[in-house]
Amino acid sequence: MRGNRKAQNSEPAKEKLHIGIFAGIAVLAFLLTAVFYGIGFFPFQPTHSDGNGYYMYLPAFFVYHDPGMHFLDQLAEDISGFSGTFFPMDTGQVVDKYTMGVAILQLPFFLAADILTKLFRPEAADGFSALYQLGNIASGCFYYFFGSFWSYRLAKKYAGAGKAFAAVLLITFGTGLFHYITMDGSYSHVYTYGMLALFLWLVERHEEEERTKFKVLGGICFGLVTLIRVTNVVVIFVYLLYRVTSWKSFRERMAKVLRPKSFLPILTGFFPVWLPQLIYWKWAAGSFIVNSYDLPGNIWQEHFNWLQPQIAGVLFLPNRGVFFWCPVVILSCAAFVLCFRRAENFQPGMLVSVILFTYITAAWWAYDGFCGFTNRFFVDLSPIFIFELALFLGWARERRRIWILTIVFLTAALIWTNLFMIEYWHNSTTMFQVTWESIGKVFGWYRKWLSGL
Repeated sequence: MRGNRKAQNSEPAKEKLHIGIFAGIAVLAFLLTAVFYGIGFFPFQPTHSDGNGYYMYLPAFFVYHDPGMHFLDQLAEDISGFSGTFFPMDTGQVVDKYTMGVAILQLPFFLAADILTKLFRPEAADGFSALYQLGNIASGCFYYFFGSFWSYRLAKKYAGAGKAFAAVLLITFGTGLFHYITMDGSYSHVYTYGMLALFLWLVERHEEEERTKFKVLGGICFGLVTLIRVTNVVVIFVYLLYRVTSWKSFRERMAKVLRPKSFLPILTGFFPVWLPQLIYWKWAAGSFIVNSYDLPGNIWQEHFNWLQPQIAGVLFLPNRGVFFWCPVVILSCAAFVLCFRRAENFQPGMLVSVILFTYITAAWWAYDGFCGFTNRFFVDLSPIFIFELALFLGWARERRRIWILTIVFLTAALIWTNLFMIEYWHNSTTMFQVTWESIGKVFGWYRKWLSGL
């Protein structure tokens, strides 16, 4: 009896420790990123490349009061000159290719930086000076903590606190996630991580007690997930297929979710999130619905090859194949088969979401992300990979030999991915097209470094 009470009392302390470590990683990432940018180790400012496109709504609305983005001509080339992001329209306005979901999530950090800059350095209140950059870094680190917290909460329920904690750490450092809260933290991926983690938890809470507030909150969260990247819409299957394990349960589930009392509260949360984007598109581009990746003047000719998806490339090949660069994810995917019955509530929906996400990514003209560390698109699915990896760890722990092999595999996988990340931070050898030759150059750099010791 006393032992059971002691174990129960230790659980909250253990959970607090785990959550504290997630917060510590976020703080470490903030300090590391700020210092590396400050000393010039990272060769550009925190908001760069795609990050400028996601962020640009904030200075446009709150600093320059110019949502038509004509102020871009006043900015330095490294801020406004990235081709394929901003497009002049017949309306006389300039349209940002990226939707405003990231900017909405960055808004509190931007406003704090704007107020402090105007108080202490009003001449630097241009939306891009030091405090704005620090605000952008802090924003990405916060949403990393946010996503880790909710991913942990959900995985803990199905796999236990220890496995959930280990899964968060393994996905953080065994995939591109840590890179996309540091060097490229201004990109969209860590924001999807945060919102998708909350969405998954809200699905579970909604099914536990079907209260209207969870429907509305779920609609808001799903609105943000899709407003960050429209292709994230596929995660709706996690909700649609919850507890679907047969044709009969599928019919029952569809009948339930299609009732007005089920979907109207969700739309009540979803629609207001998208309304500013629709109004902006109508004003700036002339239509409420815009394919912003296919605007006049887009030299990249961005498109989908629906009949020729590069499945092998996106999963297995050196050019940022997700299994090649992040072997940890292999175990997450194995859990769909090996651990199906450990989480039947979520497995069908998560599996369909991952398959569709993979197909859409493989069909995209730049299925490898065009540039960057690992296949960055899959960072968006990190909450699902955490959930599945926690299940796998629970399954493997019950089988001694498999557990030993799992530890060996995970150790090797962590070393493999981080060797690439460290070299990327130094030389960016694998920033663009990755071949076996460029893989060889990565390890050649390490050999040269070791020979100099």
